[in-house]
Amino acid sequence: NDGAIQLSASGGTGDKDFQLVSTSTGNTIPSSGWNEDGNFTGLAPDEYETYARDENGCLKQGSNVTVNAVTQTNITQQPTDAIACEGTATEFLVEAEGENNTYTWQSSPDGSSNWTDVSGSNIYGSNTDVLTIDPVSAGDELYYRVHVVGDCGEEYSDVVSLSVSDTVSITSHPGDQTVCEGEDAMFSVSADGETPLNYQWYTNAGGSWSSISGATSDSYTVSDVSGSDAGDYRVEVSNACGTLTSNAATLSVNDTIEITDQPNDQTGCEGSSVTFSASVSGDVTGYQWETNAGGSWSDISGATTSDLTISDLENSDEGNYRLKIQGVCGNATTNSVNLAVSDTVSITSHPGDQTVC
Repeated sequence: NDGAIQLSASGGTGDKDFQLVSTSTGNTIPSSGWNEDGNFTGLAPDEYETYARDENGCLKQGSNVTVNAVTQTNITQQPTDAIACEGTATEFLVEAEGENNTYTWQSSPDGSSNWTDVSGSNIYGSNTDVLTIDPVSAGDELYYRVHVVGDCGEEYSDVVSLSVSDTVSITSHPGDQTVCEGEDAMFSVSADGETPLNYQWYTNAGGSWSSISGATSDSYTVSDVSGSDAGDYRVEVSNACGTLTSNAATLSVNDTIEITDQPNDQTGCEGSSVTFSASVSGDVTGYQWETNAGGSWSDISGATTSDLTISDLENSDEGNYRLKIQGVCGNATTNSVNLAVSDTVSITSHPGDQTVC
C-alpha cells in the first residue's frame, strides 16, 4: 500500500482541509478529522471520493481518483550460463514482472567489477529481455548480467558466464611419405581446438576414400608397407564445435630389387662374342658388371646395363662374371657365372712339298 494522491483546492474562505472516502469500503482517510496539506500517502489500490472544505465548513466534492495496483519489478526467470562454439550464436534470456520495464545488459571480465554496457557489431537485443551474440568470438568469453528497471523498482539479475569453445584448426598437415616395401610409414597431424579432439584417418589406397579401422589418434603408422598401401591419406579432426579435414598426403612405395632371371654360363670361341643378361624388377638406380678374369673382382668399364656383351673374345677374358644392381631400396648381386673361351684351330705345321719317283 504505497499509493499517493495530492489534492489542492481554490476559492472558499481561508485554509482548506481535505478528505478521501474509499468507494469500496466507505472508510474515510484520515479515519478521523481532516488532512491539512492535501498529501495522502500509503494508499491501497482503490477508487477514492475527494472532498475539500474551507474554514467556514463549506464542503465541496471533487472528482473521484483511482489508485491503480502496479506490479513490483521482480525477475522471475534468471539467465543461465552458456557454452558456445566460436563463430556460432548464443543468447541470454531473462523474464521479469513489473510495469514499463527497461533492460540493460552488462558484461564484466571477472564477474564482480568493471561492469560495462554490452555493445558491438555482433551484439543484438542489449536493451531487451533477450541478449543475442552472433557470431561468438573469443573476446565474448565474459560474465554477463542484466539491469531491469520498472515503475516499481529495479533489480539486477544473477551473474552468468559465457564459455567460448574453440573450433578445430589444423596447425600442421600430414606430409607425403616415400618408403621401401617392408618399411613403416608414419603420418601425423597437429591440431588446436576445444578438447577433447577426435581423430579418424582415411585412405584411398583401395580406389576410394574409406576409414581406417582403429586409426583414431593424431598419428597413423602403416606397418610393413606393400605396394597395395600406395595412395593418399588424410585425417578428420573433430570436437564439439565441428569437423575439419586435413590435406591429403601421398604414400609412395618403392619396390625392392628382385632378380627374376639370373645370367647363365657362356662358352665362346676366340674372336667371337658372348652376351650375359639378367632380368630385374624393382626401383633400379644403376647397374655395374664385374669380372674376376684378372684374378680379383673389378668393375668392367662402361658395363652399366642389364646386358653385357664381350666381343672379340680372348683367352684373357676367361673367368667369372656377375652383375651388381643398385636400387632405391638397397642393392643386389646376381649369381656368379663362368665364361669359357675355346681356342680356335691353328695349324702349327703345314704339309711340305714332296717329289717322288
